[in-house]
Amino acid sequence: MKILLATMGMDIGGAETHILSLSLSLKAIGYQVEIASADGVFVKKLEQSGIIHHKLPLNKRSPFAFIKSYFGLKKIIKSGNYDIVHAHARIPAFLCGKLQRKYGFRFVTTCHFNFKLGITKKYTDWGEHVFSISQDIDDYLKNEYRIPSKMISRAVNGIDTVAFSPTKDLEKAKSEIGAEGKKVILHTGRLDKLPSKVAETLLDLSKELFEKNKDILIIIVGDGSRRTELTEKAHLINNECGIEIVRIVGPTDNVYKYISASDIFVAPSRSAMEAMSCAVPTIIAGHQGYIGCYDDSKKQVCLDTNLCGRGKDIFEKDKLLTDLHLLLNMDKSSLYDIGQSSRKFILDNYSVEKMTKQYTDVYDIICRVKTKAVPDTVICGYYGKGNVGDELLLRSIVTGLRNFKPSISIGVISGNPKKTSRQYIVTSVSRFDIFKINKLIKQSGQLILGGGNILQDKTSFRSLYYYYSIVRKAKKNGARVVMLSNGLGPILREKSKKYIRKVLELSDYVSLRDDNSVRIASELCSKKIIPTFDSAVNCYIPKLKDTEEKYFVIAPKKTNDLNEEKTEKLINELKSKYSAKIFVVPFHEKEDEGICQKLCYNCGAELFNSNDAEDISELFSHSIAVISSRLHALVISGNSGTPFISISDDEKLKYYKFALEEEKITGKTVSYSYDFDVTSIIDTIDYMDENRVVIRDYLLSVTKDASESNEEEIRNILHSMRKNGMGA
Repeated sequence: MKILLATMGMDIGGAETHILSLSLSLKAIGYQVEIASADGVFVKKLEQSGIIHHKLPLNKRSPFAFIKSYFGLKKIIKSGNYDIVHAHARIPAFLCGKLQRKYGFRFVTTCHFNFKLGITKKYTDWGEHVFSISQDIDDYLKNEYRIPSKMISRAVNGIDTVAFSPTKDLEKAKSEIGAEGKKVILHTGRLDKLPSKVAETLLDLSKELFEKNKDILIIIVGDGSRRTELTEKAHLINNECGIEIVRIVGPTDNVYKYISASDIFVAPSRSAMEAMSCAVPTIIAGHQGYIGCYDDSKKQVCLDTNLCGRGKDIFEKDKLLTDLHLLLNMDKSSLYDIGQSSRKFILDNYSVEKMTKQYTDVYDIICRVKTKAVPDTVICGYYGKGNVGDELLLRSIVTGLRNFKPSISIGVISGNPKKTSRQYIVTSVSRFDIFKINKLIKQSGQLILGGGNILQDKTSFRSLYYYYSIVRKAKKNGARVVMLSNGLGPILREKSKKYIRKVLELSDYVSLRDDNSVRIASELCSKKIIPTFDSAVNCYIPKLKDTEEKYFVIAPKKTNDLNEEKTEKLINELKSKYSAKIFVVPFHEKEDEGICQKLCYNCGAELFNSNDAEDISELFSHSIAVISSRLHALVISGNSGTPFISISDDEKLKYYKFALEEEKITGKTVSYSYDFDVTSIIDTIDYMDENRVVIRDYLLSVTKDASESNEEEIRNILHSMRKNGMGA
């Protein structure tokens, strides 16, 4: 496999050493690796290892640098025939993203920091898959960029624990850097505006430390915009003290020789990891936060924040001084124990082998998929419009197809083709670009109507006619048409029945997700109908966790039929009777968010504003019950084994198969109209809460059977494609 890693530069820094370790490790296990960057001290080591380096001004934001980098990357990528292009910073990610849309190569990124948001947010491109180095970066990507969990993978900051191992002779190591007889306090990192905060603070504390420890030497290794300024400050301090107590070394490609000679290390993130791997007592401190001197009690905060302390304690001069005095006055045995505990933590959690496997596992999956190729099938539905339910359907279908054929090439008709192509690694065209739609279907030979009640006229007759015209054109082009797990209705106009009948008759395969839709289809035509389940039953099923928090989930739908007064009364009754929190979830970000915010404001509920199915599933799985006017909130509830109640006049909720199954086991009504009785719903919830375990087990059992049935249906569709000479 051939990989291009693109980053801003290869000088001293956490992200840079991460890339260095990754590239050397990939090379060692047989991958072809090349790097594009603006140069740096690590380039020599890369080239000595046989890794090609392409020099481009990827660290500059000027228009001239952007143009030069764009055309430089274009030339490299066109001639390089890479399986994966992997960007590690926002400028190269932006440029690679532009090129990926043109040339269709597989494109991933790594997020090393939670950048400040501004105008650059709009232009940030996280690729088709993004690696995160810690839990807080996961949260940042999901909350600020609305990236689904399926697009995020964890990749730890891998440390070469052999190269970074404890020194056998500390005094010899000190003599090699000219620090004989000194207690060395070391800091490594970039000396730019924000990252240089630790270095500057060490300089500020140096004279105070020297007063009580005449043998100290503070060494700072790194480069950046403030290096000259800090070097001048160090000279002034040394002149005042009449002896060298601080030393600015500058950049080096052999940071180990300094770490191995140090008694105390002060830095965050990857720099701290390298020192801890060498069993050096380490104070984890940086401009993003302060963790302090590592011991096992700080293990979780280190894991959660990638040893940065983001969102934890603020970095303060007095905290650092206290911890430095503590370590400088500690006995050798205690220092040894801290060092050994630190190294064990790195060995257990941050080995370069673990990091490399996390990357290559995703590389292997993603590079099987081809875009800008003739698609094997095209999926059509109401996608790219911010509806969690429709996105869940698409995710389930795409995942189902790729589970059986990982290399399948898929086209999707979407309201937001740019976003859809990124999230699902597909070729996507606009639902309004009829020319491209016809071309895509003609190339493919198969159209899948991908679930949902798209054949209805309640939204508008025009919407129904749109899908009919897509199917009609597909058949004229000789394509096979598959209606996969669709629903029919509501049908308000007599003429609409004619067009639904035509779609059914033109389709080569029809499966419908509820009994009411099967009945409608049987009345309209004599087509063979396969009863099935909603495709989303194959979505993510969360692992259950122990939690004592009591809460309900409400998923309303913005409609004129919604009785806001009764809904607010119901929420207040649930809060009062169960002493429980209420989470309100908008399933359609444009349509539902307003009513959700209003309910939160009026009732003291909490808005859960995520469009990520995994996050929603986790929330639902621990809820006492879910009350929803959106079908796919019920689907996710069933998948989670959580009791649910529907409030809607929409027949697709009333006839949802899991709702009928839930009514069967509880003996209670679980589908209510908008003119519901609050007391009746409270009584049903009381029963559900008392019989929660039985209901959960039953719903999970039904989900398992439905999921297996849907998987078999996907397998049969792929088999039919092969039988008809299509790509699958």
